[in-house]
Amino acid sequence: MSSVLSQNYSKSTSTVVKSFYLAPSSPEEVISVINKTCNKKTSGIDEIPGTLLIAVRDLISSPLSHLINESFSKGVFPEALKTSKVVPIYKNKGSKSEVSCYRPIAVQNQFHKIFERIFSDRLVRFLECTNLISSSQHGFRKGKSTITAINETVSALYDSLNNKQQTVGLFYDLMKAFDSVNHGILLEKLHHCGIRGISNNWIKTYLHKRRQVVALNDHMSEPAYVELGVPQGSVLGPILFLIFINDLPPLLVTNPKSNKLIIYADDTNAILTNKNHEDLVECGNYVSTTINNWCLKNGLVLNLKKTYLVKFLPKNVTLDYSVLIKLCGMSIKNVNEINFLGITLDSKLTWESHINKLCNKLSGICFLIRNLKPTVSGDILKMLYFGLVQCVLTYGIIFWGSSSFLNNLFVLSFENLVL
Repeated sequence: MSSVLSQNYSKSTSTVVKSFYLAPSSPEEVISVINKTCNKKTSGIDEIPGTLLIAVRDLISSPLSHLINESFSKGVFPEALKTSKVVPIYKNKGSKSEVSCYRPIAVQNQFHKIFERIFSDRLVRFLECTNLISSSQHGFRKGKSTITAINETVSALYDSLNNKQQTVGLFYDLMKAFDSVNHGILLEKLHHCGIRGISNNWIKTYLHKRRQVVALNDHMSEPAYVELGVPQGSVLGPILFLIFINDLPPLLVTNPKSNKLIIYADDTNAILTNKNHEDLVECGNYVSTTINNWCLKNGLVLNLKKTYLVKFLPKNVTLDYSVLIKLCGMSIKNVNEINFLGITLDSKLTWESHINKLCNKLSGICFLIRNLKPTVSGDILKMLYFGLVQCVLTYGIIFWGSSSFLNNLFVLSFENLVL
């Protein structure tokens, strides 16, 4: 398995000669990291809140810097920091007795955050300096975000439709991707990226024999070992996942002019265009097969029930036909709209569905604010507006703000919210 992964990774990524250097920290850097990372009252299993570390940062910065440098020089992450506290949060839907109706929130120790923040800062600089991460990846990267991912997707769709090409979007769902990362495969990919020796061993010990406990009310479970995945609620975990998935995009860029792959962390989506229907279907089947094969080799699973195909058409075209692209021997479900990173894309890019959903979401908030208006001050009402309404209204407005269906949203958000 190891040699096969090495060959596959070498074929799909460029060779990087430069190796990662794990530079030592300083007390000044530790203070800076404490200020940025430990600014909340939350605490991990050690029950030490971040605000306490900020209060004593000048006293602990020097010895803490020494401990971090010892950890880096020996390539060993401290064993005592590898236990996460998982707090289940009810999703406000379904039965409270069902485990699936809770979202697990992992909380790391404050010292854990400091160690990994200082390591990840070096790792991110190395990745940016060497341009290792694919340009298709928009998650957890400086200068990229959900908005840049949406922009690349929408621009590709408009270009294709303006050129009168047949266009489909394939939106894949990877089941529990962060929790399913195989540590052995990840470490080998890190080695091929130039993260070797002591730094590779540091990550190995960071991942090895991690534990977690579940905290509910005043009770806490016994620790359980976690054999797979990158740590949730961590700083370094998302960066490691970017490296883990980084060899997927090169496998799919067979024709950059007709294929566009957009990834946000584990959200994997492809925009395919072609003037010939048969060629479009053939390309779609190739992309789906390639992604599925990559998942099988890397221990991940595609969720067919949550993988969708959207057939995009110009506004004046009313052709009704299905695009039969298969995944695992089954046809991918054709839908007329898809929720993509918080934006609803409909098949003709009218933004009607997105605006209707915004109206539905904001109507409840408007009702709340109207009922509070007689009893609270104007300052509180403004705070509620900016915290609950404006952030919803402005997200992605650059894409849907010129839609002909915008009037209903303006009526709802402004006429009903005169403060």
